[in-house]
Amino acid sequence: MPTSPALLDSLRRQVRIHRRTLAAILAAAAVLLAIDAARAGPEPSRAVVAAADDLPSGRVLTGADLERIDLPVSAAPEGAVSDPDALIGRVVAAPRRAGSVLTDLDLQGPGLLDGYPEATSLVTIEPTDASALPALRVGDVVDVVGTDPRGLVRPRVLARRITVAAVPDPTASEGPTGAPATSGGLVVAVDRSDAAMLAGASTRWHVAVAVVR
Repeated sequence: MPTSPALLDSLRRQVRIHRRTLAAILAAAAVLLAIDAARAGPEPSRAVVAAADDLPSGRVLTGADLERIDLPVSAAPEGAVSDPDALIGRVVAAPRRAGSVLTDLDLQGPGLLDGYPEATSLVTIEPTDASALPALRVGDVVDVVGTDPRGLVRPRVLARRITVAAVPDPTASEGPTGAPATSGGLVVAVDRSDAAMLAGASTRWHVAVAVVR
């Protein structure tokens, strides 16, 4: 039904009469909303540790690798670490990008030998051709092959199915006291009886590493 001109005039008069009251009500509502928002405040934050730079797997962490950032509690991942000092000397289990929040699952156990059999030793080997080493990851299973530099002896497998414990990091200088160096060699976990032979392999052989299943 069409609205009559008289009704429209009546509505306009009512709005003019009460507009100050309506404006006061709206202003009071806006003030109440602002007070409520200020009372709620921002979401609480939490300090967490993040990677200060890209971190390769096998990196032995130093203070320069870490930074503390604040995140809203709801955005902090489960297992996030809060104290940088707790991570110094720990080993990165998988590559992490700069700015990534570090959690307990991003790191190996407190000791490199955690999880290995009792009679296991860590040995650093120096492959003759290191070009393939960046593709290796902690946990890869490899064979170590020796080739006679003089060509008088046929190549032989020096160690079978051993596990990569840490990979070289060309940006590292040296690890902290008690941690195997990862700046120049590949750290592998071997049976203790083979450790001495494998550690001296590069003095007799050209050493190569082959990833196996």
